[in-house]
Amino acid sequence: MALREEKTEQCVLCGRVKDRAGYRQGAGGYVCPNCYRKELQPKAKCLGCGRMRPLTVRVSEDTGYCRTCYRTQYHLEKCSMCGELAEVMTRIESGAVCRRCYQRKIYLRPCARCGKTTPVKGRTDKKEPLCSSCYRKEFQPRKACSLCGQVRVVVYRTITGEPICDLCYRREILVEPCADCGREMSVTIRTAEGEPICGNCRIKRLAPKVCSWCGEKRIITSRTKQGEPLCNRCYKKEFAPRKQCSLCGKERPVTTYLADGGPVCLSCYVHKVRETVRVTCAICGESKRSRKRLENGGSVCYECYYRHFKEKKPCAACGKLRITYARLKDGKELCVPCRKRLGAEE
Repeated sequence: MALREEKTEQCVLCGRVKDRAGYRQGAGGYVCPNCYRKELQPKAKCLGCGRMRPLTVRVSEDTGYCRTCYRTQYHLEKCSMCGELAEVMTRIESGAVCRRCYQRKIYLRPCARCGKTTPVKGRTDKKEPLCSSCYRKEFQPRKACSLCGQVRVVVYRTITGEPICDLCYRREILVEPCADCGREMSVTIRTAEGEPICGNCRIKRLAPKVCSWCGEKRIITSRTKQGEPLCNRCYKKEFAPRKQCSLCGKERPVTTYLADGGPVCLSCYVHKVRETVRVTCAICGESKRSRKRLENGGSVCYECYYRHFKEKKPCAACGKLRITYARLKDGKELCVPCRKRLGAEE
């Protein structure tokens, strides 16, 4: 399967290397959309906020409304499908339709690969519509991740333009202390107050339901094609897609793919693929596994991360200023030695 090559270019104003799509040629080279709007796009006084900004809608040659004011104040109507006040995407007999309802319920086309009638995520080279799954599998640009070395979809780039895949972005960049457990984990959701919640605590917050396969009351993580609820254990045992692993030869659920397209199971990825990827730590200079990505593009190993970047807090048991590992129900935090000691006493 041939993957589409990703074309990148360096912006002459901010210096960032990004996808070339959407760039405009000006100022002696390519300019990214953000810099074009900030530096090169003509500005005028907005009638809504009164600031000098690029105008989205013009009332006259010199006056109009900026994009923010036009969307939030002067172009909102009640959607006839969901009932929410939102920007109008189109109109039907029953009334206005917002962008979200338009893409999910109206703009549906049969996918050129799988044949399912779904919202259009992308198109082939022949302009044929594709669903989200088929577009990601075959046509979304891929490159070798600068952290794990796997050929995957690029979702983030450093200031120096190095590509980072979705897994590494969530594991090493999108990391904050969880509001429930207190551990440094990748953020899955946020509360109404904006507090980060990790994946494990998010599952704990979900109300358990009866699994349609085993009949036990568990956290539901997936559903069948008929919409019946499935727990994580039943999904992995019975419904998860399986292929022959290119490293161990066993037929297991696929976790990732190698550069040559060979499938890899979870066990081989953890013990054979991920362990072989090493980067030079920006602090100690040794070749180790990366734990944190710096703003200048450098990497920090696990030992240096906990030594220099991990915030130390007073332990609720011993009172010493240490790296906390666990959080109790009353919100107090424990260091690693106290957690092991109290766990052994229980």
